[in-house]
Amino acid sequence: MYTILFLFLYVGGRAIKLEKCPVPNWSKLACEILTQCIETNCTRLQLDTMDFLDSEIVGPIPTNIWAMMPKLETVLLGNNQFTGTIPQSLLELPNLKKLSVPNNLLSGNVSNIVLKSLEYLNLSNNTFFGSIKMKDLYTNLTLFEINNLKNVTVNLDGFPSMLEVLDLGSCDLSETSLETIGHATSVTALT
Repeated sequence: MYTILFLFLYVGGRAIKLEKCPVPNWSKLACEILTQCIETNCTRLQLDTMDFLDSEIVGPIPTNIWAMMPKLETVLLGNNQFTGTIPQSLLELPNLKKLSVPNNLLSGNVSNIVLKSLEYLNLSNNTFFGSIKMKDLYTNLTLFEINNLKNVTVNLDGFPSMLEVLDLGSCDLSETSLETIGHATSVTALT
């Protein structure tokens, strides 16, 4: 069932009317939050932060909304019930620096989440799988949280020099040498 909403979006100076929620399986509350954001911020004010933390959203992360918000730098989607994978359209946001999706029901190969521009990444408490090789994937990270990803193997060799917080609780570090962890001089918190 779709929530029927009448929303005017201004694209290229002309109004576009949406007659239904742009994200089919979202609750009325979550959809109202999203459409209000799109109506008041995303198209006119060039939104740089989207915060749906603790919003009781159930279902997949939408794929069709991210292109409307190219200025997004921060996306906070934690503590909901998002399912499926993180959409490529979200990962391709040109200015994305902070992505936080902890405590959801997300899955997929973690090595597909490649964002060299990210400064903050939190994937904790989901069901991702695969292998993370820091030197290949992330160069600007200052905070990296992947706590409780039991099916993820982490190789810290070549981790970013500005990394300050590293939360790897319950992750497989078998591919990381102890010497690498000893050279983590910028890290102020390691769990």
